[in-house]
Formats: sequence, C-alpha cells, structure tokens
Amino acid sequence: LRPRVHLDRVSERAQLYQVAQVTFAEGAGLWFLIRVRDAGVLAPLRQAVALLGEDGLGGRRSAGYGCFRPEWEDVTAHSDWRALFGDNEADGPHCLLSVCNPEPPELPGLLTDASYEVVERTGWASSGDGRAQAPRLPVRMLAEGSVLSGRPRGRVVDVTPPAFLELAGHRIYRSGLALAVPVRREART
Repeated sequence: LRPRVHLDRVSERAQLYQVAQVTFAEGAGLWFLIRVRDAGVLAPLRQAVALLGEDGLGGRRSAGYGCFRPEWEDVTAHSDWRALFGDNEADGPHCLLSVCNPEPPELPGLLTDASYEVVERTGWASSGDGRAQAPRLPVRMLAEGSVLSGRPRGRVVDVTPPAFLELAGHRIYRSGLALAVPVRREART
C-alpha cells in the first residue's frame, strides 16, 4: 500500500488514503499469448503494446502505475511451449486458459464428461467523451481452468446496455473467444 493525499479544492484540507500496488519479482509478471496468422500485423502490434507499456494499464496511470516493458518471445522456438501449443487443432479434451462463451450449438459437445465452472462477467461501459455511462449487460462464461470434452471456439458477445448505442454512438463487446490447450485424461478406475 502506498500513501496518497487528496487536497480539497475549496477548503484545501488534506485527506490521506492508500493505493494498492502489485509488483513482481524478477522473471515473474503478466503474460499473454497471441497467434499471428498474418506476419504483417506483427510490427503494428508490437508498436501498440509498446505504447500501452508507456501509458500503463489500469488506474492511477498519471501517478506512474501500470507501466511495463514488453518482451517478445516466439514460443514455437522452445520445445516445452511447442509441445503445449503445437497440436492445438487436435480433437479431444481441452483446458481453457481464458474465459469462453461458446455458441449454443457448441455446448452439448463440450460439456459431456467435462469439468467446468460458470462465471458471470459484468462491469460498466462508458463512451469516450464520458457523456454516457451504464452497466454492461451481464454475460455467463465458462471459467479459466475448465476442462471441456472438445476444442472450444467461443464467440464475441454484444453487451451493449439498452439506450447506450443511441447516447454513445457505439456498441460494447466482450470477448468470449477461447484460448484452450489439449490435455490428456488419466483413465478412471
């Protein structure tokens, strides 16, 4: 926790509050995986992530929170990663590394002999100019770590609140696309 001070503009009275900060040990941190099918998007993607690292993620960015230096690594160059992701097109059980909102026709094939948890995602939506704010429509997802009977695809879900499109001029979407890896199941006795 880091102490911060808020000064009231009218009375100039100080109010102490604390902000939580998460730090990572050397070699630890946040990671994400991306599959690039068109090598032409890699350079702009690297530039966008570098800019995001300079601007920061989350709240309190003006105080320097959320900044990072991205490091890029080709996981296909390492045998451990290649073994994990090399045959991701395979049929059979898959473990979710992300949340997933499957298309209704996908569900029967995925949930037979599966081990999963359903979570609800909510939150707030606001327009870029700040004129419109509203709670997003809730959406149910299969949680990370769920083991499904097949390879999930998932979908992007429109969570635009009623009347928000008219006020803000844009829709709000939540990604329910699956990131899953094949897993082996031990024989049950």
